[in-house]
Amino acid sequence: MKKIFLFSLFILSSVSLRAQTEMDAEVKTKTKATASLNALAGIPVGIFDENQSRWGLGLGGNLLFEIREPISIGADFSWQSYDRESEFFIEFDEFGNPFDLKEEASNHILGFSGLVHVEPDLNFFIQPYFEGTFGVNRFYTKTVLTDVSLDEQINVNNNHSDWSLSYGGALGLLINVWQDLLFIDLKCAYRVGNTAEYYTRIEGANFTVPITNFELKTSPTNFLMPQIGVTFLLNNPEEDEYYEEEE
Repeated sequence: MKKIFLFSLFILSSVSLRAQTEMDAEVKTKTKATASLNALAGIPVGIFDENQSRWGLGLGGNLLFEIREPISIGADFSWQSYDRESEFFIEFDEFGNPFDLKEEASNHILGFSGLVHVEPDLNFFIQPYFEGTFGVNRFYTKTVLTDVSLDEQINVNNNHSDWSLSYGGALGLLINVWQDLLFIDLKCAYRVGNTAEYYTRIEGANFTVPITNFELKTSPTNFLMPQIGVTFLLNNPEEDEYYEEEE
């Protein structure tokens, strides 16, 4: 009797393990995935604002995978340009022919973050959500020399680069505009950045060499980041399940 009981327990365990494995595989193949693309502004806060008061403008986006309703995880990126200075001048080739050149120095912030996204299902066309991020920001300045007549870059000089850790949160709204597949995405994020060294404009400076209109400063790098864009569904797990049942 004991042997029969153990054998039955073994069979039931095997069946249960197989069923659980199949369920796990089924869940993995039905993971909801979304992507976002947006325009953004970077608004310096605190000491960062005192050193660098100009707003940045740029692009951002993310890729999310739902792990368990209403929680998704993924990755977020952003890029913004917050100040630039340029100068035009004329050079001559070996035959004495003039050509126009443009030298431009520009300051940028490039961000990469891991992302946790929480989106309670309200069954309404406007859907609020909350996000938490942790990642890095790269502050960099470059000078580009361009042949204006050919619209061709002659030389790119990376003047400075520094990294800082960054973390923060965001509040947003998704507005359903097409069949739960396409949404207007409105969001405002707050990023806390560790101390970094970056170029900022010398107020009142008007030098002919663009990079000399900037100086290096160091501070924490906190900023607000309002954004507007679109979010779209990359797959539809419920629709996939419906077709499997039909088969």
